[in-house]
Amino acid sequence: MLSKTLRSDDRYLETGAGAGFITALACRIVGAENVLAFEANPAMTAIANDTLRRNHLHVEVVNAVLGDYDGEARLLVADEFWASALNKSGSGLIVPQRSFSSVLAAHRTTYLMVDIEGGETDLLARHLPDHVRAVCVETHPEITGQADVQVLI
Repeated sequence: MLSKTLRSDDRYLETGAGAGFITALACRIVGAENVLAFEANPAMTAIANDTLRRNHLHVEVVNAVLGDYDGEARLLVADEFWASALNKSGSGLIVPQRSFSSVLAAHRTTYLMVDIEGGETDLLARHLPDHVRAVCVETHPEITGQADVQVLI
């Protein structure tokens, strides 16, 4: 999907970078200087940064979640990294949180990639600035419910 929709003149923002493979592809398409990536899980952030370093790409995945404000959030870390998710009930690993709207504005994002295991409906339940031309999102109806996915779409 990314290779078909990401343009060479885009400014790419990824939330949920995982192991960094998609981030690396984005760097190849738009250049590392136009890529900004976030990963909530500190262990996966280290793996993603190693993936980028091994591919000689000079971009750093930031260990943080994107949300309503700068601060902290709780991440429930699962054995399978892709199953980790924010936990609003009070348990889990405390991770940094950055203001989504501030990051979008500062980076002047034109292409937004979202893969955050159920957090997509909360993150994208707001107006995106006009400079965002494309959003690629993996939905998780088994977590959010099909009705929330329909609202997101």
